[in-house]
Amino acid sequence: MIKAAQEISEQDYVNVGGKVKGLLLLKTLNFKVPEFSIIDSHTIEQWLNRVSKDRSLKDIIVNDLKSIDNYSFDNVAVRSAVLGEDSEAHSFAGIHQTVLEVKTKEEGVDAIVKVIESAFSKLAISYRIKNNLATDGIKISIIIQKMVIPKFSGVAFGIDMQTGCRRSAWISMTEGLGEKLVSGAVSGQEFIYKNQTIIPITNDKISEQHKNILSEVGHAVLRVSEVQKAVMDIEWCHDGQHCWFVQARPVTALPADKNLKQTVFDNSNIQESYCGVTTPLTFSYASIAYSKVYAQLMRLMLIPEKEIQGFSGNLSNMLGLVSGRVYYNINSWYAGLLYLPSFGKRKKEMEDMMGLEKPVDFVVEQQFSFLEKLKKTPQMIKLMFVMGFRFYKMKILVREFDQWFNQIYSSAQIDKIYQLNEYEIVENIKKYQDLFLEKWGIPVLNDTKVMMDMGKVKRKLEQYSFTGELKSLIYGTEIESIKPTLEIHKLAKLFASDERLLNVLAKLKGNELMEALMCLHKSAYDRVKDYISNYGDRCMGELKLETITMRQDPEMLFILIRNFIKADLHHKEHLFSSHNEKDLLNTFKEVTQKMNFLEKKFFEKNIFNLKTSIANRELMRLHRTKNFGLMREYFLAIGRCWQKRNFLTQQRDIFYLTQEEIFQICDGRFYGNEIKKLVELRKNNFLEFKESKVVTQMKAQFPNSLSLFTIANDIIGKSDALSGLSCSQGEVEGEVVVVNSPEDIVDLNGKILVAERTDPGWTPLFALIKGVIIEKGSMLSHSAVIAREMGIPAVLGIQDITKILKTGDVVRLDGTNGNIRIINIREEIPNHRSL
Repeated sequence: MIKAAQEISEQDYVNVGGKVKGLLLLKTLNFKVPEFSIIDSHTIEQWLNRVSKDRSLKDIIVNDLKSIDNYSFDNVAVRSAVLGEDSEAHSFAGIHQTVLEVKTKEEGVDAIVKVIESAFSKLAISYRIKNNLATDGIKISIIIQKMVIPKFSGVAFGIDMQTGCRRSAWISMTEGLGEKLVSGAVSGQEFIYKNQTIIPITNDKISEQHKNILSEVGHAVLRVSEVQKAVMDIEWCHDGQHCWFVQARPVTALPADKNLKQTVFDNSNIQESYCGVTTPLTFSYASIAYSKVYAQLMRLMLIPEKEIQGFSGNLSNMLGLVSGRVYYNINSWYAGLLYLPSFGKRKKEMEDMMGLEKPVDFVVEQQFSFLEKLKKTPQMIKLMFVMGFRFYKMKILVREFDQWFNQIYSSAQIDKIYQLNEYEIVENIKKYQDLFLEKWGIPVLNDTKVMMDMGKVKRKLEQYSFTGELKSLIYGTEIESIKPTLEIHKLAKLFASDERLLNVLAKLKGNELMEALMCLHKSAYDRVKDYISNYGDRCMGELKLETITMRQDPEMLFILIRNFIKADLHHKEHLFSSHNEKDLLNTFKEVTQKMNFLEKKFFEKNIFNLKTSIANRELMRLHRTKNFGLMREYFLAIGRCWQKRNFLTQQRDIFYLTQEEIFQICDGRFYGNEIKKLVELRKNNFLEFKESKVVTQMKAQFPNSLSLFTIANDIIGKSDALSGLSCSQGEVEGEVVVVNSPEDIVDLNGKILVAERTDPGWTPLFALIKGVIIEKGSMLSHSAVIAREMGIPAVLGIQDITKILKTGDVVRLDGTNGNIRIINIREEIPNHRSL
C-alpha cells in the first residue's frame, strides 16, 4: 500500500499524479529530494469502493495500515497527487490539501483522509467544471514525504516573470517554511538568475551565502525546464547545509515575452484606399502589388539586388490585415526609411503623410560608429545623387510612365475579356500584373517626393510660426482627379437640356436605362459609354476588387447626374475655384515677407515642386484605379466561369479566395476540394468583421495574426463639441449625411458629408456638399486636397465620427479651427428631411 520512491515500478507510475512524477524527475537529475513514499491511485480507489454506511474511509485506512507496523509517520508532510494535477494544462493550485508536520500514525491517517476528501470538495469540483474536466472517475494518489526544517525556502520559475525571457529564472525566497510564501502570507524577496548571476529585485543587499543558494536554485529550475522542454517551476528549501527540492511542475500561465518583436499596425491613411472590411482577394492582390512596387522603387534608387533580396521580408509585409481591415505594417515602412538620409526628418514626414495619430517611439534611427559612418558615406552620397537626379527628371518620368501605361492598358482590351476562356484569363492576369508593376516604382518615387517636398514646406512654415491655412496645392481643371467631376457636370447639362432624356432618367435605372439610351438616344448613350470607359472604375472603394463599379452597374453614375441636376449645378459654368500660382504664393505672404531674397526663391521653388508632385500623384492614381479595374474584370470573368462549372455558388464568390489560391486551383496545387465551404466560411468571417470595431493604431507581438489586438470596446457617446484637424477654412451649419457605401447616397445637395474616409472616386460628391467631416486622414489626404480646391470647409481625424453622428443630425462645422458642434440630434428634429 505504501511504497518508497525506489520501489515505484512502471505499473505504479501510471497510477500516480504529477507531483510524484515531478519528484521522480528531480531525483533522476540528481537533485536532493527529501525521502518520500506514495500511496497510488489504485489503492485509494479500492478504499473508496469499500466505504459504506457502516464503515468510514478513516476506519478502512486505520484497519489496512495495521499491517504496516514498520512504517513511521514521524515528521512528514502528506500531500495530494491527483492525476492531472500539476500538469502543463492544469495546476490545481490551492485546490487540494497538503498537511505538514505529521508526527504520528493517527495524525497520518487523519491527514490522508483530509487530502482524499479535498479531491472531491466543492472547490475542486467547481475548478473541474470551470476547466471542462470530468467530475467522475477522479483518481488520486498521495505523497508522504520527510519534512525538512528549512532556514530558507521558496519557489523558482524557469522564466523571468517581468520580461518573459526563458533564458532567465525568477526566484522567490523567504525565511522558514515556503508554505507562507505560496499561500501569500508573506511576500518574500525576489531575484533574477541570469547568465549565472543573481540580480536582486526587492532588496539590493544580498549575502554571499544567499548568492550560492540562489544560484543553485536558478541552475536547477533552468536545468529541469531544459530537460522537459517546457517552462517549469520548482519548490525548494535550504536547511543550512543542503538545498532540497520538493516539487517540480510545468508553469501553466506564462507571461508574454516582452522581448518579442513588437509590430505597429496603423490604418489612418490606408483606409482611404481600402475602406472598411476587405475581401481576401483584394488583400492578397494589394500585398503582392506593394511588395513588387517597392522592390522596383529600390531598384530605381540603384540599391544592390542583394540588399533588395535581404529586404524581401519587409517588402512582403508592407500591409497587415486585422479583423478583415487593411493596415500599414509600420515597422516595415520605417525599415525602408533607414535607406534614406536624415531618418528623423523622413520619419516625421512619413508620419504626417500617413496621418499617424500616434508616432511610433520604439523605432529609432540606427546609431553607427565613426568607421561605420565612413563606410556608409559613399553609398549615402550615391543614393542622394540618384534621388536628386530622379526627382529632377520626374516630369519626363511621369510623361513616359503615362504613355507606357496607356499603351499596355489599351492592349488588354478590357471590353473583350468575355471572349477569353479560363486559361487565357488567368494567363492574362499573370501577364498584366507583371507588366503593370514593372515600372510602378515611378508613382511610388513621386509619392516619396510629395512626402519630402511637403516636409520642406512645413518645416519652413514652422520656422516662421505660420498660423494661416495651408491652401490647396493643386490648381487648374487639368488635374486628373477633377476631370471625372467635370465630365459629370457636362452630362448633367446634356440630360437637363433634353426633356426626353430627363424623362428616361427619372423613370429607369442602371442597365435598363443604358439599354433605353442605346435604343432611343444614341448620342447620349455614346457620351455615357465614353465616361464609363474612361472613368467607370473611379468610384467609392475603387481599389477594392469586390466593389461594384459603374462598369458593372451604371446606376451610380445616373444617381450623380440626378443629384447634379437637382442641385442646379448644370447651370454653373465652373465647379472649381480658379487658383493660380500667384494666389497660392499670396497665401504665404506673411512668411515670405520675413525671408531674404534667396530664401524666398527657394521657398517658392519648394511650393512649386510640391504642387507639381501632387498633380503627378493625381494623374498616376487614375492609372492605378484603371489597373485595379482591369483586374476586377478578369477576376469576375473567372468567377463567372467557375459559377457555370459549379465550382462557386455565385460569380462574386471569387473575391473570397486569395489570388494564390485561384492560381493553385488552376495549376492543381490547391489543398482540398471544398472550395464552396471555404468561401462560405470567409463570407461569415466578412460579416463578423463588419460588426467588429478596431482602433486606428495597435501594437501586437509575434505571431501577429494570433495576437489579441487592442479592440475598441468603449461605448460611444455624443459630445456637444468635437475637434479634429483643420484642413479647409470656413464655417457652415447644416444637416449631415453619413455615407458608408454608395447606397447611402440619395440626397447630398447642400448637406455636410460625414464619412470614415474618401478616395478619388468621391470627388463628384464634393460638388454637391457644403462641408465635409472625415474620420481618418491627413493634410495630404484626397478629401483635404479636394475640399481646399473647392472651397469647402473640412475637418479630418475625428475618431468614431461616423458612429457619433448619423444622417439627419445638425452640426456647425468650423473648418478654420477644426471644431464640430452638434446643434440638434435627429430624434429632436421634426420633419428633419425638409431641412
